[in-house]
Amino acid sequence: MLGIMDAGNYQSLVDMKTGRPADSPGQDFAEIRALARNWPYPGDLSDASIDWVTGAAQVIADMHQPDWMFLSYVQPYFIELFSPEDKAMSQQRQAHILDDISSFAARNGFEPLIVATSEYVPLLGYITQPETKGVLESWPWGFAMAGVSGAGPEDEAILRSHSLIQDVIPKSRVLASYPDLRPNFVDYFPDYVVTAQEGYAFRGMNYHHGQLFMADTYARTVPVFSAIGRPGHVRDIRGLMDQALDAGKKVLLVVIEGCRQGSLPAEFEACGNMDDWYSYRGIQLYHILHTGMPFYQTDNPPVFNRSWKPRNTEYPLSGFTNAHREESIGARPGIRTAAVSSRGIVAQTVTNADLMLESYCRDLSNMGILAAFKPDKL
Repeated sequence: MLGIMDAGNYQSLVDMKTGRPADSPGQDFAEIRALARNWPYPGDLSDASIDWVTGAAQVIADMHQPDWMFLSYVQPYFIELFSPEDKAMSQQRQAHILDDISSFAARNGFEPLIVATSEYVPLLGYITQPETKGVLESWPWGFAMAGVSGAGPEDEAILRSHSLIQDVIPKSRVLASYPDLRPNFVDYFPDYVVTAQEGYAFRGMNYHHGQLFMADTYARTVPVFSAIGRPGHVRDIRGLMDQALDAGKKVLLVVIEGCRQGSLPAEFEACGNMDDWYSYRGIQLYHILHTGMPFYQTDNPPVFNRSWKPRNTEYPLSGFTNAHREESIGARPGIRTAAVSSRGIVAQTVTNADLMLESYCRDLSNMGILAAFKPDKL
């Protein structure tokens, strides 16, 4: 897989597996270079980024004619968690996204399946470093879950007695429950995973954001709209998409990150989102949607203990290890696939489609555009 990184005034061609500059294999990839140049990302905190997703998706649909396509809209999550906006603005933004999805699907003959994540509620307060030996580590994909690493023997009792912590999951319990865990999952799993009472957010090490105004929830269910059958659990969604593709339908998978609790239209139905103690969220939710594989079969633990130095040097631009790229529906043989993601990392790490465009943002900092592609599939 190759990638074209565009920072506004220059482009570079890279080998995605090594992260190093790549020589063009006798092609200039003019269409993809134009795509990256002509669709600069307005940023995570801009409503204009909603139009960026759908507009770029239409260019890619015309260019590649995909049978399966993935879109992600991250704007509600960032805009509404980090700015004090009212419900009217929230509803207007939500309607804008849903209208765009409906129009895009109808115009291009897709059957849509929409997953809304990270339902949020008004922020009641923060949970900061408890009186433990272990260090509280925030997580970049939400604030209702965190990790505690470097823990002492007395830390579990301290965590369980904390009035704002809902659940404490020891690493030892996870290792005993799932004996065939992958080495990276085991090594990078913190000593404890902790979840917050509804309305509260963890603010520990690696928290790089400013003031929150809303809090995400540790959701037992997620709202789903599906034109290809009703999934009982998020792990069923991959199978529904495969069945639809087998039947000759074109499928559009969409993730909308962030919606106010109870705000979506009645056409959205609750879909199971728990495996054992774990509520799917962030990279693991994207992963199960694309592969159907539960969290404990992946390389990525629910919270990543960042005190461990990453050992995997493949796909260094992706930020997370992931050994299941070929299991993604984006790599399904015999079909054409594409993706546009305003959530950075997801498309290149999880989706693994023929042609992908994503914002290259880190901690709300806009670093340009990445267009990743498989030359032999274009």
